[in-house]
This record gives sequence, structure tokens and C-alpha cells, in this order.
Amino acid sequence: MTWTGPKDVGLAFDPQSLFLLGHSCSAHMLASIFLDSSATSPTLTPSPYLLASVKGIAVSEGIYDIDSLLVRFPTYREWFIENTFGKLESYAQFDVSRYPLRSLGIFWLVLHSKEDTLIDESQSEGIYRHLHNLYGEDKECISFNADALKGEHNDIFSGDEYPRVIGEFVSHVIGIIHG
Repeated sequence: MTWTGPKDVGLAFDPQSLFLLGHSCSAHMLASIFLDSSATSPTLTPSPYLLASVKGIAVSEGIYDIDSLLVRFPTYREWFIENTFGKLESYAQFDVSRYPLRSLGIFWLVLHSKEDTLIDESQSEGIYRHLHNLYGEDKECISFNADALKGEHNDIFSGDEYPRVIGEFVSHVIGIIHG
């Protein structure tokens, strides 16, 4: 399947209806930006225009709670975490699964492959629970799927399943927005 852009599915590009995708570390970055990281340094604050333009965020195989990750994968500390965040006793300040909500207007899809051996599913379950709690009664804005994707950490992009799941998410959100 060759896809050349939104026109292939009958959609026009709308800069006020953006969908962002984050995988692994970039899932953490998106959560840091679109949840309220203002209590940390440096803070990652999107412009009001960007915040209003983003309608959906899909994150896969994400790292959200670094301290929890290090319990499961202690060797990540030296070769990855310390190089990124510095040498700290605790990385709780970077635990996005504790950040408050910045905006209720964003739909979230949390994805995880049960076959991923680099990041455990508890990371995705934790951010899903956190988002679920933040959104209160508005549960249709938060989705979790740990069944659709197959393969190792980066192998989830092989084949058609990842684009299909993302496409369904975008279609679902657009359908709700444009009702």
C-alpha cells in the first residue's frame, strides 16, 4: 500500500486539527509537553495555538515512569537514562504519569506490543491509568490497546497494523469532533 497523504483518504490537511505520534522516548516527550510539566525544569510548554490545534496524540512503547523502568531494567541507567537526564538518585520529577492535565481537548491512544522486550507493558498501563483518572467522566478521550501490535520495540512499524490502528484512531476522533 502506498500512501501519499491525507488526500488518499478524502481528508484535507487542517493545521487546526493535528494528530501527533510518539514512540518510545518521543512518547515521553509528547506526554511532557501536552501534560503539565511546569513543575519541572526545564518546563515544556506548548504555545496556546499548538495546544488548541492538537486533537489527538498516539503514543507507543513509551517510557513514562523512569524510576519504575529502572527497577525492571537497571542497566538502562548508565547507558541511557544518565546520559539523558543526568545522574540522579530518583527521576520522579520526570515521571509524566504524575503530571497534571494541561487540556481536556486532546484525545489519547496508548499502544503497546506484548512482544516488546525493551519496554514493559506496565509503562503503557501506568500512563493509561493516569490519563483515565485525569479525564474523569470523559472516558471516550482515552484508549488503550495492547493487543493489535505485534513484534519487538521497533518492529511494530512493520506491516499494516500500526497504520491501520492509527488511521482508526484519527477517523474516530474526527468523527467525534465533526459529529
